[in-house]
Amino acid sequence: IQFSKTTATDILSSDSLQLLLDCFKPARKVEICKDLLDAFAKIQEPTNNAILIHTIFDIARVLHDSLDSLSPDGERRHIASLICGFIGKIDFRRDLEQQLNMLVECRAAFPNLDAVKD
Repeated sequence: IQFSKTTATDILSSDSLQLLLDCFKPARKVEICKDLLDAFAKIQEPTNNAILIHTIFDIARVLHDSLDSLSPDGERRHIASLICGFIGKIDFRRDLEQQLNMLVECRAAFPNLDAVKD
């Protein structure tokens, strides 16, 4: 998926995105979420937009929840890399308490991925 920064922000901030994603079969939904998270990491500058962060957080959680004990290591690393790319784009600037709270929330939401917890 290729987006411009404006298009990506508009799509990811849309109320309809989650409803649209829920229309897909689980395997296809995971692939779409990977593409969305990858596009976000590539074009998005650091953000403190709460709506955008919440939406991407939900997408990252879909990817995390798609993993189980039988998932290949390569898949786990790829998803961990995508989620770390998202976390790296969160920047609350001088509001260190909010930044720390977000990092703690990410640690709690993605417990099965050591790369994310580190």
